[in-house]
Amino acid sequence: MFFYFFDQALADGDDARQTYMLLLTAISIMGFMFTFGITLGSSVWPYIGMMMPPSGVTLALVINWVLAGGSIIAFSFVTQVMGNPYVMMWVYCGVTLVTITIFTFISVDVKGLSVRKVQLQLQ
Repeated sequence: MFFYFFDQALADGDDARQTYMLLLTAISIMGFMFTFGITLGSSVWPYIGMMMPPSGVTLALVINWVLAGGSIIAFSFVTQVMGNPYVMMWVYCGVTLVTITIFTFISVDVKGLSVRKVQLQLQ
């Protein structure tokens, strides 16, 4: 989204706004990296091993990589068809918002529970 505003500032020739947008983009990326590192974002895979059988972990990994590849292909395709990447960026933002909302309600709190109790909650 910030790159869209940067492009608009570039088209307008507004140097101050370009600098502001680049700084805001850098701060947003650093904020994402910080929150990813201190939350469950970086530690999901060890938890999956506790809650799923090995075949389920394998399936989750395969689905993760297939969907990651599919999103790259979809991004390239839509960018070529639409002429700019901003449509897909808004799609990704919408998908992220929807999944955050869904997982807020279906997440299981595993703090202090044994593996067996977690598995019983998931059934």
